[in-house]
Amino acid sequence: PRSTCFKREGVMQSMEFSPGNSMNRNINERTHLFGSESRLHFPHRNRRSKSLRLISRDEHKVRLKRIASPRYAKWRSWYHTSLEFSWWKLFLLFLIIFILLHIVFGFIFLFDWKGLQGVNEQDPLLEKLYKCFCFSVQTFSTVGFGFPLAPLSDYAQLIVVIESFVGLIFSAILTAMMVTKISRPTHLVRRILFSEVAVINQVSRHWYNEHGRAQELGVLKVGRYPVLTMRVANTRKAMLVDPALRVYLLRKESEKGLTMSQVLRKHNGTVPAGSRMKYVTHELDFELNNQMGRPKTLGFPIPHLALPWTITHTIRPGSPLWGLREDQLNDDPNNLFEIIVVLDGVDESVSMNVEGRWSYLPSEIVWDAEFEEMIEGNHSTGTFEVNYAKLSS
Repeated sequence: PRSTCFKREGVMQSMEFSPGNSMNRNINERTHLFGSESRLHFPHRNRRSKSLRLISRDEHKVRLKRIASPRYAKWRSWYHTSLEFSWWKLFLLFLIIFILLHIVFGFIFLFDWKGLQGVNEQDPLLEKLYKCFCFSVQTFSTVGFGFPLAPLSDYAQLIVVIESFVGLIFSAILTAMMVTKISRPTHLVRRILFSEVAVINQVSRHWYNEHGRAQELGVLKVGRYPVLTMRVANTRKAMLVDPALRVYLLRKESEKGLTMSQVLRKHNGTVPAGSRMKYVTHELDFELNNQMGRPKTLGFPIPHLALPWTITHTIRPGSPLWGLREDQLNDDPNNLFEIIVVLDGVDESVSMNVEGRWSYLPSEIVWDAEFEEMIEGNHSTGTFEVNYAKLSS
């Protein structure tokens, strides 16, 4: 039997990896997650989680409440702020502005109602205002029926010119917003699928180099260290051009890098006076393409998303996850951390940037499990087949 120690800041745990240990079982005997034909879970259909997390699983959005943000800066960029509204809010906003503008111009025309053809002296005041309102709508939209409402006086003609110009500006802004919102690749993000869970096992290949040797002189090994594994796939036919992938770890820790659970365990269930716990973001290295001889200090591998890809992070000494135990993969606030995966690239069909975000909480990480193969080659048709129903299985 081989003994591997997870040691970090004075906290040590030892696990025996032997042929009978579940972390060293044969691949064919390992536990799969949801069965071979598990139902595909689309991110935008998931129920909203109440757990503390930065990246929501509802349409890859960021869950962040901004307190005391400068309001004047928000409304000085009113155009870009309006683009963040949902469709129904945007339509409602323009409808209210549309009605208010015509009410204002209706009162302006009412000042000289005699200068409008079709407005009679015997008409009640409310009916005069209604006709002025209708004439404002015709002028604003450049309909110009000419009968029964038409300008007669110079005052009315001047207001018609001013309102026509305002109508052109209003139509231009509305058209620009509609085109911008329609062309934004927001819904394309839903076609980037991440596995519902991440797994930790010791059967995934990872980069390993002996102590003291250069990083690029390492080799790909299996079983040396536990490996955190996730999967991502682009379900569209259009490719992501020049994609980039980043993996982060967000958690609350002390100045010495200890998590809350480690601090409590080290000090018999109490937090020492003067301890400062704050949220820290770590960038995790990962393996994607199993490239041999690549200087790993030059950057991480780039995904080519014609096929689904498996992202692996080796939990070796120096990793922020070094020392993670199976009993810490729960909803206990003291063990809370979030692994964030960000994938962005340019969609070749629309030539716009697309960014998919996903995250995993401790309860969404499965210990001692592996993903099933989801790519098969069909020799009769000469094509590869990808079963997206197995993305999370």
